[in-house]
Amino acid sequence: MLRPSIIALACLALAITNAPQARAQKLQPAPTIFTITAGLTLPIEILHNLQAGIATPNQRIVGEIIQRVPISSDTYLPRGTKVFGTVVSSRAAASGHPAVLTLAFNKLKYHGITVPIRTETLAVANVTNVGSTYSPAVYATAGDGGPSGWTTRLVGGDEVFRTGWSGPVANGKLQTVGFATFHGVYANPPAGATGIAAIPHSLGVFSTTAQGLYGFDDTSTLRSSAGTTTFTSARKLLVRNGDAFLLEVIP
Repeated sequence: MLRPSIIALACLALAITNAPQARAQKLQPAPTIFTITAGLTLPIEILHNLQAGIATPNQRIVGEIIQRVPISSDTYLPRGTKVFGTVVSSRAAASGHPAVLTLAFNKLKYHGITVPIRTETLAVANVTNVGSTYSPAVYATAGDGGPSGWTTRLVGGDEVFRTGWSGPVANGKLQTVGFATFHGVYANPPAGATGIAAIPHSLGVFSTTAQGLYGFDDTSTLRSSAGTTTFTSARKLLVRNGDAFLLEVIP
């Protein structure tokens, strides 16, 4: 792949000047929270392995938010905030039946307060795919100023063009669809949005259009509804320590 032209990159940078990126930089940590508004996204990393047929119903799940998450027009949740859930069902593949693992992420803990949440999963990435998002894209050079200046590719194909950690997120047509700061990667809110719709969605390692499974075998599927997330596979089904989830808070 050829290095994008300087003109194209300059256009991308201009597109986000004085946009949500500037506001995101000025957020303050939330002093305390009791609810999380529906529609916001929570990019998390799982902190242990979960294998279908070995994990047991009601077993606790622990995840960790992997970047700063805006939750209002002026506050955010910091990286490292813990998200908890439970295993709803777990069955290994056998006798022509697929492996099934159903999870529910339903709590968040912040400053000693446990906040109930209800979530669905937009996308899940295998730990190997997660790791690739922290490496330079094929046309970048590892010596070009280090990670703060690398162009990287997110899970799902969008690319981040960084200069001093910040820069635009672009899709395959070089259309600006988001932005990055030192604190994370975000999707642009719709033009003219107000209220909760104007809060940039936190993406973590995912593209703005990421959906489904990335890095899992071709027999695996993901379905999420009504507050639960169900994986199925004809083979061994394992969610690994370090796999990333992009959760969406629902009513």
